Amino acid sequence: MTAQGSEAASARVKEQHSDAAPQDILSSWEKVFKGYLVKARLAKDLVAADLSLSVEAVIVSALCLMTLVGIGLLVWITVLLAIGYGLVALGAHWVFIPVTIIACNGVLLVCVYSIFSKAKSSINLNATLRVLFDKKQSHKE
Repeated sequence: MTAQGSEAASARVKEQHSDAAPQDILSSWEKVFKGYLVKARLAKDLVAADLSLSVEAVIVSALCLMTLVGIGLLVWITVLLAIGYGLVALGAHWVFIPVTIIACNGVLLVCVYSIFSKAKSSINLNATLRVLFDKKQSHKE
């Protein structure tokens, strides 16, 4: 009875596994693959659109930054000319005028360098780069 019982059990298992025809399995996998292809095409279009938008934003930002630098330069030159003219009107010695203007530029340089140093220290990609390169090295080993 045990031999007949195990044969009956294996026959039931074969019936359960033979329910799905190979053609059905292949068509299901084909549908899944086509779905992934559609998703990949949509993702490609999304990435292309996002990239073009980012490039345009970078170009516009660069143009705005150059315009702001130009306007700032004009304002600073005007301020320095006003200081120089004011010193001439006060009757200051001719050596004192360029020294004063150079001193103003030096003070501005120190202030801008201080701001730049603080901003630069807050941009820290070392940890991220270390993690990325450590992972790559560990995969190589």
